[in-house]
Amino acid sequence: MEPHEIEKWAKVRQKGIFRYMLKYGTLIALGFAYLNWSSLNSHKITGFDIAGIAITALISGVALSVIFWYRKEIPYQHINQNKR
Repeated sequence: MEPHEIEKWAKVRQKGIFRYMLKYGTLIALGFAYLNWSSLNSHKITGFDIAGIAITALISGVALSVIFWYRKEIPYQHINQNKR
């Protein structure tokens, strides 16, 4: 991580993982839902299709945002541990 990245991540980190997940998880989930929705034939969409897209989008949004959080958090922790 570069020094400017460390400073930016420290600010994001202070706000917490929940806020990060809410922000980026929502963006990921909406993008995923849009791509899936646009790939379906709009004349034959059922309630199961909508429920499946919504559930999959929510799970993938949460999972990917947690992965992205720790992708930044682990190097940050390693750098701070080496400074001590």
